[in-house]
Amino acid sequence: MSETEAISKRVAKFGGTSAARPDVVMGHIANGSAGGINVISAAGSDEDKPRTTRMTEMLRRYQQTQDDELFEDIILRLKEVGDRAGIDVDDYIDPLEDIRTWHWDSWPALGEFWSAKIVAGGLQRIGHPAKFVDATELIRFGGDNVLDYEKTYRTAALQLGEFASSATIIVPGFYGINDFGEKRLLPSGGSDLTGALLAHVIMADEYQNWSDVDGFRFADPRLFPGARLNTSITYDEKRELGNGGNGLLHAEVSRILSGKGISTRMMNTFGENNETTSVVDVRHDIAERPLVGATLRSMSELCIAAVDNKVGTTDHVFVLLARAGVPYHHLTSAQDAVSIYIDRDREDDALAAVGYRVQKTKTVEAVHVVGEGLRADDSRRVTAALELKLADAGISDGGEVNMGSLPAKTFMVPPGQGKRAIESVMEL
Repeated sequence: MSETEAISKRVAKFGGTSAARPDVVMGHIANGSAGGINVISAAGSDEDKPRTTRMTEMLRRYQQTQDDELFEDIILRLKEVGDRAGIDVDDYIDPLEDIRTWHWDSWPALGEFWSAKIVAGGLQRIGHPAKFVDATELIRFGGDNVLDYEKTYRTAALQLGEFASSATIIVPGFYGINDFGEKRLLPSGGSDLTGALLAHVIMADEYQNWSDVDGFRFADPRLFPGARLNTSITYDEKRELGNGGNGLLHAEVSRILSGKGISTRMMNTFGENNETTSVVDVRHDIAERPLVGATLRSMSELCIAAVDNKVGTTDHVFVLLARAGVPYHHLTSAQDAVSIYIDRDREDDALAAVGYRVQKTKTVEAVHVVGEGLRADDSRRVTAALELKLADAGISDGGEVNMGSLPAKTFMVPPGQGKRAIESVMEL
């Protein structure tokens, strides 16, 4: 038997909205819908409460202010969540002691620690065998405080082998420990990263991402209520949807699980899950479904002239943008000029950094269309059909960015035409 063979071959991660309802999370775990290893996020806000009641945000504010009244609010929120799990949190959690013993720069991760304690305690209360395993026993950072993937894989494989039993394992997300025994935080959305890493460690049959949505729809359902749900997309398609602004799944999940034969299934904590999205290495319905989505974002185009038409004279612009912390998303070039596309709300920062080189600026909408059909054998047919749909809808041609071997194309259209552009291609 291998080190991890005794563990159920599914890993589940429950997001913040789910963690705010530990009773529902416990139900999915107890009935076998979720994983043998379950990663828990910090409790998010309830539907009828403001974002400021999210535990991580409350802890970040406390980190800055150390305000006693805010700490009391944190305690009240903890008790509220604990009540939903049917436990008295005082029997499982000592917030004052945790604040005292955790270094202040790791306080934001206490939300995950407390949520995992609540879920584990609630499961034990109803007689379900559950074991809390601290993330510090699994997730490793190097001495430079950067996540050490190889050390994490080795440590987690060894520890999970020791913990393997009939018990369900409950792990807090978002943090780990470095070589000096100090807790360190993963990037925002780090519970996804924790879950994907553990799924890779045990070579899971499936990684589940539980949230309050069914999966990836063709377009943002808040803007396009009729957008179809994709039953499957590839990891490359998921990556490109993320590049277009869809943050439903952490970008690192694709890098960790792609090519490993481990699918990611999107699960709705509050739904029936009769139809959800699976993210896979390869899908076999490209001919019937060449496109899986389109995203829309407002951007500024900065047109920068080359100096004396010399190759490489615009390189300094990218250095200046990097120093100012302004990322660019797309780039088109000609012999004597280059156009750089940045998020509209960063235009002032960009102009402050490189304004003296900018010939002109204009606002555009970037319609980022994603689908394996854009790089399949008949990609020319798919591209032609796509461009015809846009033309029939009267979309002005503001230029397009060919993504090379990636399953995506980006069309720059005038302000106000982006939504109509997406509506025109939704049935392809």
